[in-house]
Amino acid sequence: MPDPEVSAAEQAIARFVEAAGRAKKEVPAAIEAIPDPQQALGPAQKAFRAAEAVYEAMSELRAHLVGTIWESEEMTAAALADRLNITRQRVGQIAKAQRAGKEQQP
Repeated sequence: MPDPEVSAAEQAIARFVEAAGRAKKEVPAAIEAIPDPQQALGPAQKAFRAAEAVYEAMSELRAHLVGTIWESEEMTAAALADRLNITRQRVGQIAKAQRAGKEQQP
């Protein structure tokens, strides 16, 4: 029987991917339709900041999950990199960020 929490996450991701695909096409077209570049810049910056916020949130979540997997399964950086199909250097960067985040928590 499928895990309902996983199914809910997959549905949310599917909705996000669909919305992001539409936004990737519609937002630039709408901004480019603004005849004055000065007026178009504000909406472009707003869209950029929104996309950047989503990117940062997902990067932080991924780093947290990678760090949690690494700590809970006590594997080498090389083994984790192979398992997640990322470079060992990226595993090291994520681990460093994970440690820094823990040190900053009260």
